[in-house]
Amino acid sequence: MKIQSKIAAWNREFEEFMILKNLSPRTIKTYCQILRYFLNDYEQHYAPKPLNDDVARAYLIRRYQQGLDWQTVNSDYSAIQKFFKNVLLKPWSVQKIPYTSRKTKKLPHSISTRCDKDNRTRCQYQAAGFVAHDGVTRRIE
Repeated sequence: MKIQSKIAAWNREFEEFMILKNLSPRTIKTYCQILRYFLNDYEQHYAPKPLNDDVARAYLIRRYQQGLDWQTVNSDYSAIQKFFKNVLLKPWSVQKIPYTSRKTKKLPHSISTRCDKDNRTRCQYQAAGFVAHDGVTRRIE
């Protein structure tokens, strides 16, 4: 069987598995896209070698080293793990790359856009769950 037909069959099987598991349409779409990227990478760099967890490990490490957000690599990990365990029926021994934050966290967009330099203190209180009115600060309940 040619590699392209194998990949097409794997994609189909993976999508059907997720439908039967009753995953949300958004999750199915995202995981199928992740699997397509992974299998394209496999085809370009590893085929005709067997698809195993060493290939998956190398792919995930490369994604992490590209500087992608840890959430992206974590989604990649989850999708590929499901594929290996439930479609290929192969063991999975890839350890997750531990999350390490290299960036400072920002306020959510909805709060930070309302806050300007003049209202910074008021906005900091709001973000912490307090409201100031007429000089009295109260906890928002």
